[in-house]
Amino acid sequence: AKSLGLERTMFLGAQEQNVLADVFSMSEVGMFPSYMEPFGMVFIESMACGTPTIGANSGGPTDFVTGACGALIEEEETWRSEEGAKRL
Repeated sequence: AKSLGLERTMFLGAQEQNVLADVFSMSEVGMFPSYMEPFGMVFIESMACGTPTIGANSGGPTDFVTGACGALIEEEETWRSEEGAKRL
């Protein structure tokens, strides 16, 4: 995150289930830019902790992420690049 110039941002990668509730509960927002997300369990876990989510406008999240609990953004393959991550 620091090399991208992002402040107050952490890239945690995979975490044990018992850690996730603590991480989501202390977060201001959960950002899950998974390209072509099939279901989106991580969105549900984050929202269950009261944390709004931002993610790709595709797959499962389109069924349950609303403006009241987060935002969905049109997918772009460039999200995988450094420039795409900064823009997102």
